[in-house]
Amino acid sequence: MTAGRKGRSIERRIRLVGGTTGVGTGLGVALGAGVAGWTQGGWAPAIGGAFGGVASLFGAVVLDQRLQRDAERENARKARDGALSSLEPDPRAAAGALTLLRAGQCPIRFYGRVTESAMLARWDVSPVTQPKMAGQDRHPVIVITGDAGVGKSRLAYQHGLDLPVEWARGEIRPGRGGDAVRLAREAGDPTLIIVDDGEGNPDLPPLLEELAEHSGKPLIRVLVTARSLEGVRSLVAPRLQERHRHLLEHAPSLPLAPQGEIDDRRRWFGEAVTAFAGAQGIEPPHVTGHVSGEGDRPDEAILVLFAQALLTVLNAAATHDQVPDARTLAISQVARALFDHEKARWSRSPLLPDGLDEVAQARVVAALMLQDIDSEEAAVTALQAVPDLSDASQERLRRIARWASNLYPAGPGFTVDLRPDLLADWFILDQLNSSPELVRSLAQELEGGTIELMLRRLARAANRDSQAISLFTEIVQADPTRLLVIAVRAALSAGRAVRALDQHLALMIKSVAWDSGDLITLRASLPLGLLLHSAVESAAQQVIIARKSNDLTKLANSLNILTNALGNLGRHHEQLPIAQEVVSLRRSLATDDPAYLPGLADSLNNLSVAFGNLGRHHEQLPIAQEVVSLRRSLATDDPAYLPGLASSLSNLSLAFGNLGRHHERLPAAQEAVSLYRSLSTDNPAHLPGLANSLNNLSVALRHLGRHHERLPAAQEAVSLYRSLSTDNPAHLPGLANSLNNLSVALGSLGRHHERLLAAQEAVSFHRFLAADNPAHPDALANGLDNLGNALGDLGRYHERLPITQEAVSLYRSLSTNNPAHLNDLARSLDNLGVAFGSLGNHREQLLLAQKAVSLWRSLATENPAYLPDLASSLNNLSATLGDLDRHHEDLPLAQEAVSLYRSLTTDNPAHADKLAYSLDNLGITFDNLGRSTEALNAKIESVALFKDLAHDHPDLYGPIYRELLARLRKVYSEHGLSNEALLLHLSNQEQDHDQNDR
Repeated sequence: MTAGRKGRSIERRIRLVGGTTGVGTGLGVALGAGVAGWTQGGWAPAIGGAFGGVASLFGAVVLDQRLQRDAERENARKARDGALSSLEPDPRAAAGALTLLRAGQCPIRFYGRVTESAMLARWDVSPVTQPKMAGQDRHPVIVITGDAGVGKSRLAYQHGLDLPVEWARGEIRPGRGGDAVRLAREAGDPTLIIVDDGEGNPDLPPLLEELAEHSGKPLIRVLVTARSLEGVRSLVAPRLQERHRHLLEHAPSLPLAPQGEIDDRRRWFGEAVTAFAGAQGIEPPHVTGHVSGEGDRPDEAILVLFAQALLTVLNAAATHDQVPDARTLAISQVARALFDHEKARWSRSPLLPDGLDEVAQARVVAALMLQDIDSEEAAVTALQAVPDLSDASQERLRRIARWASNLYPAGPGFTVDLRPDLLADWFILDQLNSSPELVRSLAQELEGGTIELMLRRLARAANRDSQAISLFTEIVQADPTRLLVIAVRAALSAGRAVRALDQHLALMIKSVAWDSGDLITLRASLPLGLLLHSAVESAAQQVIIARKSNDLTKLANSLNILTNALGNLGRHHEQLPIAQEVVSLRRSLATDDPAYLPGLADSLNNLSVAFGNLGRHHEQLPIAQEVVSLRRSLATDDPAYLPGLASSLSNLSLAFGNLGRHHERLPAAQEAVSLYRSLSTDNPAHLPGLANSLNNLSVALRHLGRHHERLPAAQEAVSLYRSLSTDNPAHLPGLANSLNNLSVALGSLGRHHERLLAAQEAVSFHRFLAADNPAHPDALANGLDNLGNALGDLGRYHERLPITQEAVSLYRSLSTNNPAHLNDLARSLDNLGVAFGSLGNHREQLLLAQKAVSLWRSLATENPAYLPDLASSLNNLSATLGDLDRHHEDLPLAQEAVSLYRSLTTDNPAHADKLAYSLDNLGITFDNLGRSTEALNAKIESVALFKDLAHDHPDLYGPIYRELLARLRKVYSEHGLSNEALLLHLSNQEQDHDQNDR
């Protein structure tokens, strides 16, 4: 053993002195050791020496193999690192001021994002064991989303730097998406690959294709930054093999909102000034904490604050004096000033060719930013599109290309990589706006891919400047048939501006005389649920073509698509006649050919929904019943129609509920849940249907007063939608609605603190969704109304008022365009009145309560389903008049409310609690008028009802029963009546109720 160790030690020394020692050298050492042993002491020492030599040989071979493996792995690591750029600050980076604002070069410490960082840390360390993963913690891809400058890249970089030392980490280098995963696998270390600008980065598709084929060790994670998850999915998923698209379809997102309150931002500004001054090697200029500007706003991107701080430092460095800080400047002013500093650096470059003035320099940089250029020849071709250089020689253009690419190098090519995007987008817009001839030249000379880059820059700039939309539209209108498909892709990368761009795209789609082939191509480029206006106009154009074809089947299909598109946009008045025409066509077709029956069922379902959306519930119900009958018949012969049957049962349940027929509503809701539960057991694609039907079942149980049964259904719906929306944000509306429903369910059981949390989360989702979808404000209004009620239940009246006012404002606007929202407006007016009353403003409360009663009377005349709402509103108005001591006006309203609730309770005992409350209110009114006997009778009946309710639901009605009973005992005592007399009266009242029930 000793000899073996000694031999291996000698071998190591030989390697260090003489270089690589192979097997031949090891064998020579072994034989030499044996000979030396024989000559010195005979055979025994010789044999020992020989064994020592063999051990030395074995050790040499093992060491040689190990060192070879180490060398191979080291080479593999070098190859991998060649595909990834370091996240550490690069001292060789371009010396421009803008470089200090880039994620990898920013000298400012990383702020906040504790929750997001923790989520990323959990995502990294969880092993991937399946190619398809549903949970966030097990998916190999995550997308950080948010507006430009909000801190996506900075968070991604900081997360990479925080990883354990054994991790490799870096941003994908241009052109290396196709081999980065292979190189990471060969290197053998867990690896984080960051991909910036997910919507437009050409390296993301090949990277994901490779990642989809990787499983097991090492862990490889891909962190993508993008403006929106929907944009990445819409633009990148179609470029992947279908079997690999799950990587994006199931990829979770981590949305970033602006962070920091005003005080935080003022402190951060001072710290940023100090950090930038240190990077510039100057003393920090003095800044005060009390200057207000765009960067102080909590809803503004943090990069705006940093840009203002950088400009403050640069101005101080240029004047060598204290200067006012830049917080009072708008971001456009800050950007212009920062680029003035950059342009001064451009002019100082030793590579700048003679005679290239400042205007031409800026145009050159802009032209090269708008193209992916992989060679000097390509750069020369690109520069020929710059008007100032149309007559320049090839050699001059080459020198200009070298100068520009050296300013902001992007890798081996000649593309100008000017970042951060917020400022780069401003620069491009500024150059294109100031030079119409540059726009025309670029649009004429450049290929479709480059035009897409230009349009994408403008689409992103549209988030801050409406001029970008005008320029975007001007470029596309030059050749809309060819460019609209490109424009759609560009718009999908815009983030928040996608909604405004969608409206302009729709107008351009409407203006084109389409042929069928071009329109099919355009429609295929429109993702579901995003560009809603464009979807409507393209569907309308398809209908025009179908009408000319005289093909009734094609026309019916085109009309059906238009029906759905109009519904998605909330344009229900336009949707209805289209839906009716589809039903008429398909009914006629199905008369001659039963193969059209499934299509007829689909179009009838759409018609039913259209009637419901317009509040025409009496017309909705028979259509919904016909759909169920048709689909039940179809499903009897073919189980493939069971999902359609389940969906139509849910719609039928809603139709019954809209007419107040809750006993009929419940079995339809229960059957829908049962069907979806069975279907989703075999196919998870039916889980959204199950979640929706559970929500519907929960509401049905609520209207029957079965609150304890309602809660589990509401909780299961939230759980399902939460899981579904983690994988696909398209389910966020379902999650928001189910949270709202859960909040109401918790409130029905007196769990008000839990109710508030669910309501707040629901509203946060509704706000996010309403910003991108004009059909969503009704859901936001509903969520706000519920949140206001939740705050009121906890006595937080001052917080409740503005929330409920916002709900009323939204419902006023919605009901102006669609009378189906009048019931929502009436309900919110009632709630707003209560909010004012809670703060002692009973005169404002009275006006609102009167408006609400007037609306409910009108609605209930048309639809008895609104009678419970009318009764509740009458109660509110009665109580308000009582608070104003107008008791003679109060009394008839209180009596009407009791009369309505008495009738409603006869048909549905779920209204018994409302009858009990209204009787108590009537008793108070009689008391205020000095009619003590009538007051006592009303209160006795109220307490008797609450006694029964408390017996069945002690946690819910026990407290109010005990409170009212104590008050009643006090009244009896004041009148010299005994407790026994009270019990006797209550017993008689209960017998009367039992008799009425029988």
